[in-house]
Amino acid sequence: RWLIKLLVLLQTVLLAVGGLSRYAHPAVLENDAQEALLPDYLRNPFYRTPRVANALARFSWFGPGEEPVRERHAEKISRADIYSVLTHAGFVPRRFHGFNHHS
Repeated sequence: RWLIKLLVLLQTVLLAVGGLSRYAHPAVLENDAQEALLPDYLRNPFYRTPRVANALARFSWFGPGEEPVRERHAEKISRADIYSVLTHAGFVPRRFHGFNHHS
């Protein structure tokens, strides 16, 4: 397990040092490095077609007034807060600790 983490870290560093990831968020680089370790049968061939790759690259450029994300504010929201919002909105059933509420 530590070898996989080391390989992911090494690949992330190599991507960050190269010009390829100049504007990429660290979480994006980490995800890309982890996906690179997947065997071919788990990868989606759709994204490897030249037409799709070109379209994705074209729509990934910054538009007027856009800039790279340096800090993702969503990552600062705790899972407990997300759970609370979703349960109060009725999207997720509430957890009842230690007793059965339905009796």
